[in-house]
Formats: sequence, structure tokens, C-alpha cells
Amino acid sequence: MHRSKGSDRLAPLRRTRRCRMNPYEFAATVACPHCHAAVGHRCLTADGYERKMPCLDRVRLVEWPDTAQLPDTAPATRTTTRLCGWHRQAGGGAVTTHMIVLNGTKPPLSMNQRLHHQVKARITWQLRDEVYIEAKRQRLPRGVPHVTVTLHYRPARNGVRDADNLVATLKPCCDALAKGTPKYPGYGLVEDDTPQWMTKTMPVIHPAEKGRPGLLWLEIICSESQ
Repeated sequence: MHRSKGSDRLAPLRRTRRCRMNPYEFAATVACPHCHAAVGHRCLTADGYERKMPCLDRVRLVEWPDTAQLPDTAPATRTTTRLCGWHRQAGGGAVTTHMIVLNGTKPPLSMNQRLHHQVKARITWQLRDEVYIEAKRQRLPRGVPHVTVTLHYRPARNGVRDADNLVATLKPCCDALAKGTPKYPGYGLVEDDTPQWMTKTMPVIHPAEKGRPGLLWLEIICSESQ
């Protein structure tokens, strides 16, 4: 997306191999109550630049299509895991598995980074908006008793990497999935991101695949029992 000022009408929406759904395909069908962007126009920041993701107030007004009507965005390497599946756990409760593919080829945040607080805040909110929008597009359930979230990363090249550095990227994703607060609302998959409602497992780093770009995705396992 170009960072031009103004409120030009939407450029032709492109669908790449990794990200086949542009959130503005649906969000742009209504006017934005937050930044006052008109129908068919992208949302704008306070300084007049186009936002990569639409405002959350605008997203909440949109009726999203069923997931089955949209392309599957599950990683090609995860052939044994579907975008949304279910099975029974040992205790008898149903368990559903969902997957959210993140934009970018490497983690946007790391424990080793030394970013300016404003830069870090902008990246954090972009990541939260992205997860919120994708959760709503897939129509994930709300008010689940317990959920387990795992961040997976397949780098473009093999190397020595610490899995705990990815926790900085995992945290905003979990905040977006939880209910949040009136000031900073989340999707509402669970009541809170505390251990009672959500288990955050250590991120998993997969081996690189020759000729394939880096890939980030969330694996979300919803359980009927805590």
C-alpha cells in the first residue's frame, strides 16, 4: 500500500499468494465513524496518511462473509492442520483448532529490539488490528472457556534463533484475541489473557524451506473446559 496523503479512492485490490484477502474489500463498504472516511475510501491516520488496516470502529459495522466462501490461508507446510477443525479431548470436551496467518516474513517485534516507544506502539497496534480483523473474518467463537495460543515461525533461512524472542510478537496477538477493556477492546475469544482463560505456549520455530519466504501464523486451540 502506498503512503500517499488524501482520500483517493481504493486502488485495485491485489491478492497475493500469502495474503489473499484485503480487509478493505469489506470494510470499505461502509463509512468509518472514527476517521470519517467515506464509502470506498481507505481509513486515514491523524496526520492524513492511509492506514494499512481499517479502523476497528469501521470493522465492527461490517457483515463479514462466511469463512467457507473465502480462500484458505493456512500455510502450505501445515497439510495436517486445517484452517478450522475439531476433535474430542481425553475428558470428552470438544476442541476446535483455528489458524491465523500474519502478514510479513519475519516477526515485527522481538525481545532484542531497541525501538522508540512511539514506533513500538504503532507496530503493536497494527499487529492487534490485524489479528482482530482476521479473527472476525473467520468468525471465531466468543466467550470460550479456555484457549491455547501458539505462535509459529518459519524463517526464510536457517540460523540460530531464540524462541523466547518471539514472545514480544505473541503478546499483542493474545491481547487482540482477549476481551480487553472499554478503552482497548479485543475480539472477545476469552474473557482475559490470564492463565485461567488463556495458555500461551512457547513460540515454535520451524526449519526453513528452500525457495520459500518466511511465514508467521497463530495456532489457536479452543476448549470447552478450563
